[in-house]
Amino acid sequence: MERNSEKKTLSQKEIRQTLFASTVGAACIGGSATLVFPFLPLYLLDLGADESTVALWNSVIISGMFIMGAIVMPVWGALADRVGKKKMIIRSAACLSISYFLSYIAQSPWQLLGARLFQGFSFGFIPVSQALLSEISGSHAGTASGILLGGRSVGTMIGPFLGGIIGSLLGLRLPFLISGVIDLLAVFLVLFLVKEPYHEPKEKKKKEGLLVSFRKLSRNKKFMGLILLMIINQCGLLIVNPLISLHVAELTGGNGDIPLLSGLIAGALGGPFWGRFGEHQGFMKAAMISFAGAGVFSALQFAAPNTFLFGAAQFGFGFFTIGGITSISGAVPEVISKDELGSAYGINAA
Repeated sequence: MERNSEKKTLSQKEIRQTLFASTVGAACIGGSATLVFPFLPLYLLDLGADESTVALWNSVIISGMFIMGAIVMPVWGALADRVGKKKMIIRSAACLSISYFLSYIAQSPWQLLGARLFQGFSFGFIPVSQALLSEISGSHAGTASGILLGGRSVGTMIGPFLGGIIGSLLGLRLPFLISGVIDLLAVFLVLFLVKEPYHEPKEKKKKEGLLVSFRKLSRNKKFMGLILLMIINQCGLLIVNPLISLHVAELTGGNGDIPLLSGLIAGALGGPFWGRFGEHQGFMKAAMISFAGAGVFSALQFAAPNTFLFGAAQFGFGFFTIGGITSISGAVPEVISKDELGSAYGINAA
């Protein structure tokens, strides 16, 4: 009995190692995703898309990928609860790597669409990693989740700049290949460095279907309240996103990368801060402060008369927006059992 109990827990060294590997892996996943964004319309032209339909193809490919991801992320999480979180994280990163290799060899817009839909199908790395870190971190689950999300923000921030440089110097196909290699690196990081507590198999859990699991979570009023808060937070972010680039272009008369970069930097810095704040002050309090701050800075962005003030407002907006995401994610383990963490984070991410 004593040996079994030892197997079920990780040492502090193993927890820190798992957090480090998961965070670097999240940065790889975030960076590879944005590496190809700057020139996707140009790549479509290279694949034979008509100039008049490029915008439509680009919209369909991007929206289709995210719709597919929203559909399958809860499934990835639910399967992680059954077969093991580390296994599903590895499978997600491996599938993402394959999706970029498929994009690299695509010969038509339809083939690229298929590859990107498969990429959306592979979205599972972040929510399952959150579930694993929450399980092993105990009372520090909020901080661990914030560090993971901060790592993803760092990758997301670096990706477009590297992609633009690589695409302009070495051609439009190579960044897809590089993205595949980066995600392959995430596979090996998880394989060799991430540790998962040992769980004795539970026959009852194996027999329980995915729909039954989702139905149980839907009846958890506290969890569904968190999902509603996440939807509100994401709506606030997505509503302003299409307008920000246009507004920055008006202020700068051209490239708006630098002021927009400040928001991504704030996201990378804010994740760990809000995780610790939530652990000490309560995640609901952190979420309410984050919502209020994001609302104020969202209004200030469009009242800013120049690029400098807009960059400052964008920094504040990014800082408080990541606060909402981190606080809600940190509160998830408080309202559900450990056996449902994967399912819960999959739904939360969707």
